[in-house]
Amino acid sequence: MDTHLFFHNDVDGIVTAAMYIAFPLRGHAMIADDHDIILHPSQSSNRGAIFSSQIKSLVDKKNSRIVVVDYEHTPHAVLWVDHHHSDKLGPSPVINSRVLYNPNELSAARVYLNALIDDWKLERKEVNCTQLIDQVDRIDTAGYINIKEFFEDTSPIMCLSAYLETEFPSSMMFCRIVEMLSNKILNVERAMKCLEIDERYVENLRNKAQAASKTMVVYQNFSVIEQQRPNQFPRYSEYYFKPDLGYAIRITKNSGGQLYIQIGANKWSTRKNEINIGNMLNQLSYKKTGGGHFNVGGCVINAKYRDRFLDDMCINLNGDYDMKEEMEKYGVAPDDPIEQAATEMVKTGQAPNIQDARMKAQKKASVGDTLNDGDSKAAGK
Repeated sequence: MDTHLFFHNDVDGIVTAAMYIAFPLRGHAMIADDHDIILHPSQSSNRGAIFSSQIKSLVDKKNSRIVVVDYEHTPHAVLWVDHHHSDKLGPSPVINSRVLYNPNELSAARVYLNALIDDWKLERKEVNCTQLIDQVDRIDTAGYINIKEFFEDTSPIMCLSAYLETEFPSSMMFCRIVEMLSNKILNVERAMKCLEIDERYVENLRNKAQAASKTMVVYQNFSVIEQQRPNQFPRYSEYYFKPDLGYAIRITKNSGGQLYIQIGANKWSTRKNEINIGNMLNQLSYKKTGGGHFNVGGCVINAKYRDRFLDDMCINLNGDYDMKEEMEKYGVAPDDPIEQAATEMVKTGQAPNIQDARMKAQKKASVGDTLNDGDSKAAGK
């Protein structure tokens, strides 16, 4: 019986898969000579129907064990390891023989390491990959002290990160990286040496970021890069060359005259993000799909709405400076309660733009006045 090991094709997924092979939990050691581990690197866009189809084909064959790390859950897995929040499992850890789930950890590798220590009854200091897992935590959460770490750190694990960011490896290469890491017992320096992945890729990362900066258009507190394909330029390129930016927008042409838009807040900025990006995009009346999280989100719009979208972002993302400018332009007092309420609606994503926000704020105020009048009349009686 073969084991089919599915893993997310990023640093966390790669390291967790290599750990599973190099340091198996009790009951997962491969004893039979004819037992093989077949690797399946899985990209984020394959979640859902594609992944389910892959799993079904293996279940139908029956003579297979399925293991999934740092990727979508399937009840058919003999072991599932993840740290991403699951609506089904909720906010609390679930640890048993088939599920290693802890949404409080920063990486799937950390979840597996903790289970391994408990399973093998080891002291943490006895495990030789704890420093590596610290680095995986940092990479998976973008927990860099500053943006220069991402573009200038030439440690072996960051060379691997730069390689994945710029080269878009084939499925076979992802498998080879996992196999080499497990073969070298998670010694990343030796593994990268054998793979010839070195500081050249960090330099290439910076060069591609430089190319991105030349296409970047800055609108005060945010930038826009128009791409020919998703991930054409390295992540965070905008912040490397303009650290004071609050937000970065990537616009990519889709088929059928549509635009795929990604927005992220600069977590290294000195200004704290106060705009719920997911809610803001979800509120756009002209979006086809849209949403996300507080600090990052995406949407799809028709290309004809491109300029309208940028106008809305100029209002939504440029903060108090633009709001003040617009108030002065239209003779609106900054302490006007309607304007203050409208400004707050735009910031929190309750309205897609300042015009809609003003209408909503005015309606709320009118309802409030009507109720107050009614209360006064009732009191007069």
